[in-house]
Parts: sequence; structure tokens; C-alpha cells
Amino acid sequence: MNIPWPGFNDMDSLIIPLAWNDVPFAQSAVYIGGERFEPKDELHVTVIGKKAGRDVQTRLSRAPRTEAALQQDFESLDWSFTPGTKVHVLSRATRKSRKSTIVLPLQMPGMNIFYESLQARDLVAGDTPLPPPHITLYHRNCPKLW
Repeated sequence: MNIPWPGFNDMDSLIIPLAWNDVPFAQSAVYIGGERFEPKDELHVTVIGKKAGRDVQTRLSRAPRTEAALQQDFESLDWSFTPGTKVHVLSRATRKSRKSTIVLPLQMPGMNIFYESLQARDLVAGDTPLPPPHITLYHRNCPKLW
């Protein structure tokens, strides 16, 4: 699945938008442990998160030709994925509440290749961990995930 370069969004992240039919899941609330989780209003895979995205954009601003090459790298990759067989519930406590999400891990070989390209172009440090490819399907107490 080759896709056009999506560019960085207003949150400084690089995401791959997905269609509803890309992942089979219920588009209505689900209950786990008595807690209600609402479906996300959109689906995507985060390729570069906001903190790393700011760093990459700063480095790209110093080397404009590198951005065109990076776009070419991105567009040449196969971004196909295989959904995992289990979902994970992730939670984070704040002072006011506990925010939780249900994520579906993915096998997405293009992500590894793209991070190798980022490292080769000195856009991320060599020890930058690869973010685990996943799709956030549901949320609880997370009114704005993006």
C-alpha cells in the first residue's frame, strides 16, 4: 500500500490516515471491566509523534533538499500492515482522572524501513526507539487525543 506523503499535521506529528474498513472493529461503545470506551472519530497510525516531529522538522528546515528526499522515501514504501490478534488497554493517571485507550498493535515493516531512512539522513538519532505501530481504536476520558 503506497500512499502520498501526508506531511506533518498541526500537532507536529506525521500520521497515516486510515479508512474505517481498514480495521474491523465495532464503531460503538465497548465495555471492559465495567468501564465504557468510546470509539475514536478517526483512525490513523502515528509514524512520527509530536516531540520527534518537532525535532525532525527543525532538522529539515536546515536542509530543505532532505525533505524532498524524505518524501520520496516515504512514498516509495509499502505501508501495508497486518493487525495483531490482541488489543491492549493503556492507561495514564492525571490529577483529575484516569485516561485510557484501547490500541491494536500492527505488524508494519514499512515503519522500520522509514526509521532507517530517518537515521541515515541524520533526522533522528541512531538510538531513537521505533514507535510500536498501532491504531488507537477506543478511548475513555480522552476528549481530544490530537
